[in-house]
Amino acid sequence: MKFSRVGTLATLAGLVLQACSGGASPLAPGTPAASLNRPMSSPAIAKNLYVSNQVNDSVTVYAPGTSSPLRTITQGVVDPLALIFDAAGNLYVGNGSPTVTGGNNVTVYAPGSTSVLRTISDGVAEPAAFAIRATSGELYVANFGNNTVTAYRSGKTKLFRTLTAGVNEPDALAFDTSGHCYVSNFSSSTVTVYKSGSSTLLRTISQGIYEPFTLALDNSGNLYVANYGNNDVTVYAPGTTAVLRTISQGINGPSALTFDGSGNLYVANLMGTTVTVYAPGETSVLRTISKGIHGPAALAFGSNGYLNVGNASTPLPTSVTEYPPEKTKLARKITKGISGPDSLAFGP
Repeated sequence: MKFSRVGTLATLAGLVLQACSGGASPLAPGTPAASLNRPMSSPAIAKNLYVSNQVNDSVTVYAPGTSSPLRTITQGVVDPLALIFDAAGNLYVGNGSPTVTGGNNVTVYAPGSTSVLRTISDGVAEPAAFAIRATSGELYVANFGNNTVTAYRSGKTKLFRTLTAGVNEPDALAFDTSGHCYVSNFSSSTVTVYKSGSSTLLRTISQGIYEPFTLALDNSGNLYVANYGNNDVTVYAPGTTAVLRTISQGINGPSALTFDGSGNLYVANLMGTTVTVYAPGETSVLRTISKGIHGPAALAFGSNGYLNVGNASTPLPTSVTEYPPEKTKLARKITKGISGPDSLAFGP
């Protein structure tokens, strides 16, 4: 099965999405989400927006407030599934296609560069998501294609740790403040948790989980799981496996999660063509963003507090749309260079 958050969800929902790299082609912020695999941007420094485009095998970069590419990265990019930056500002791109020459690896780019700095291929198979362990700078890669999570020391390409116990088509990763690794397993409908700096399985969460698509941790350490199969988000207190609460109002095909600076939860609803917002600890919709939204697959907040949404469904033109803090009005729409935006990140 070829991995793609967008492709997988579209297949499940019976949608027809444009093929990528010769085949049907998910996404992953951050401790939030649009990324879980992507850390939030620093509020002190304006950063460029990076967009992975699965349809045309590129990563396009946009300066703050602009709608035309500042630069385009194509060298080494094949069916890009995930983006993340390390502490030094190096960009990591997960190239997912195992059938196309140049794919099935992670390519790394120095800040501001469009040339490959190094390539990680040892143990990599359809890399669906990233996470970086804050204390060590180690890169963790969720390999949807071989049911593993592989780890690499900062600046290295050699595999030094593999997580396999309980891993089954992993599609999202996150670390808590203790350094424990959380893995979302799509096919087994579980989230598995691993001891910090180890491959030892600590616990398995299955209650309330069905076809989990992404993960997020709030500032209190509560775990949020987007369950595509159940059209809900389940929440778990730190260290527990029982559902604390379930959010279902307004949710339809949840594909990405993130939090704003006030702790509000944002959910991208691929099938509902909306982004719904929930106040901390609440299960009722605080507000709904729909203007410009179609097939939302990725979420990320810029340093200015604006929400960016990757709209990946076709035949409508794919785009990235931007919204002011705590507002639903459309502030900016980017279409130039955008072609199946599956992951968003902010960096140098």
